[in-house]
Amino acid sequence: MITLTNKQEDFENIYFVSGALSIKSTYRAYKTVLKVENDKIYATDGGRLHVANIKMLKDGFYQIIKRTKTLMVLENAECDSYPNLNDIFQIDYKHNIDTGHLDYNTEKEMGFCYQIALINRSGFIVIPKQINDIMSFGDFEISYHKTTEPLFFKHNSGKEAYLMPVTEK
Repeated sequence: MITLTNKQEDFENIYFVSGALSIKSTYRAYKTVLKVENDKIYATDGGRLHVANIKMLKDGFYQIIKRTKTLMVLENAECDSYPNLNDIFQIDYKHNIDTGHLDYNTEKEMGFCYQIALINRSGFIVIPKQINDIMSFGDFEISYHKTTEPLFFKHNSGKEAYLMPVTEK
């Protein structure tokens, strides 16, 4: 078991990436584990992918036992079905989306404001909760290649997220 607290250097990156997992999935192991490889940590639920830099975990797979904003408990896991993510990283994300200044009063409103901005400015329809999960970690630059491929969120700290649209406008 590996216990991490929010005082440790990589905690925020691990917490951010783990937000993309589908912890309760019982039929696809890769949706429930973190993958660490070459100082990067990955997590996906099949519709979104979060990536961040990491130093404190060795290459391998990790199951989340407990996840709170101040404490995470992980254990080593096995996963022989993790998808090949290289195709996602090869996409040329050349179209930036200017979301401008969005007015919202609550975190719940934030997701809906970003969803409306993305629909109006790019044609993407996304799930507000997934936008909240990403944007709650700060301001991300948002770009895309075409509307049938993932939106790309990039933070100046190195955090990245890829979010598949639910459908086109």
